[in-house]
Order: sequence, then C-alpha cells, then structure tokens
Amino acid sequence: MTELSKRSTVYFEPAIHQALRMKAATAHISVSDIVNETVCMVRPGRLKRI
Repeated sequence: MTELSKRSTVYFEPAIHQALRMKAATAHISVSDIVNETVCMVRPGRLKRI
C-alpha cells in the first residue's frame, strides 16, 4: 500500500474470502493488493494503478 492509501471495510462471503486468502498466500501478496488490482482492472479509466 502507498502512504496515501485509505482503510475500508469490505465484507466477503466466506468462500470468496477463503479464495482471496489462499491466492494472497500463494502469490506472497496481501488480500488488499489483490482487491486494489481487481478494482483498478474493473474501472481502468477512473482509477490510477499503484
């Protein structure tokens, strides 16, 4: 995360949360990094990639 990052709470269904945690662990990145990257892919014209 960057110094300008803001904290938010996101509620996932248990299966989605588990899948995110497993992906994060195998990729050696945080769940937050996965969520940020995914949001940027969905809205590329409106969000700046980190």
